[in-house]
Amino acid sequence: MAKNVPEVIMSKVNLIGETTNINGDLSTDDDLRIDGIVNGNIKSNKRIIIGTTATINGNISANTVEINGTVKGNIEASEILILKETAILEGDITVTKLSIYTGARFNGKCSMNDLSN
Repeated sequence: MAKNVPEVIMSKVNLIGETTNINGDLSTDDDLRIDGIVNGNIKSNKRIIIGTTATINGNISANTVEINGTVKGNIEASEILILKETAILEGDITVTKLSIYTGARFNGKCSMNDLSN
């Protein structure tokens, strides 16, 4: 007898590969993973993941931002900013929640959003 297995819905993910170099701003309504180089601002209405091979020179705005690579710019994360062990961040951040793993480097100012609103 076959079991009723619910259909898994995958969210759309945009991928910028590690051999890709973009000069200009990026904007998407879906998740975005960057493993290459971006010289420009990045905005997503969902999640942005900066891979270990990525270098970003620009500001980032998203619900969730996870950094594994290098970012030189300001970050605004309406839900959470995650700085993994290999993260290098030079810029100011505005976040609701912040997670910094041992080994991550962060130089800048931090402003925490009020959770009571």
